[in-house]
Amino acid sequence: MAWTKLMPRNAWLPAAVIGLVAAGLASMWWNTGYWSARRSQHEINAMGSCLAYAEAQRCYARREWDNDGKLAYARPFTLLRTTPDENGRPIEYIDAAFAQATSPKAPKHGYYYGDCKTIGGMPVDSRYEFALCSTPSIYDRTGWRTFLISTEGTLWAKDMGRSGLLDDFPSDPRKAGWYDAEREGPPGVASKWAPLLPAALAGLAVGGLAWLLIVLSTRKRAR
Repeated sequence: MAWTKLMPRNAWLPAAVIGLVAAGLASMWWNTGYWSARRSQHEINAMGSCLAYAEAQRCYARREWDNDGKLAYARPFTLLRTTPDENGRPIEYIDAAFAQATSPKAPKHGYYYGDCKTIGGMPVDSRYEFALCSTPSIYDRTGWRTFLISTEGTLWAKDMGRSGLLDDFPSDPRKAGWYDAEREGPPGVASKWAPLLPAALAGLAVGGLAWLLIVLSTRKRAR
């Protein structure tokens, strides 16, 4: 006997509803996995850019560029690309995409960057220090974590939501809730969407059971 003959006449409606719910859950699960992978890659790229920035600053500070007899770090950070060398050519210590990523409208791999104005509430003195902030151009789509790096070299990370670029580099990042992005895992980020798949499977199981009960109940009434 064909399966269609076993199914009661009115059972197609709950079956269709359950099918749509299952398709929606599957689509949600797939999209979550896709964007999670994209976010992870964007964050890895942002970390690499921040570390490259710190190395570029160290190289920049080894030379005197302004003919004033003083060594200093590049401020704004775009000078790491545009400062002319002795031949008048841009030094290009950082790539063009990085130098242009100063707003959410022109990000590099989903992140944009800006110089911190203060460290621990005190104005940044480019003769002795530098500080940079990197944050997602579209929070939750291109990334979750904001990154900070300064002269001491540790790459700090924290989920700051949609706060945008930070002007102040905290005097004690760890006390302010930041963690070492290179050596420590992101608390809470990895598990943010972890319950989705079990929830989807549970929803499908409950939906399937409900449909089976509807079918059996309808068949009993038909008798």
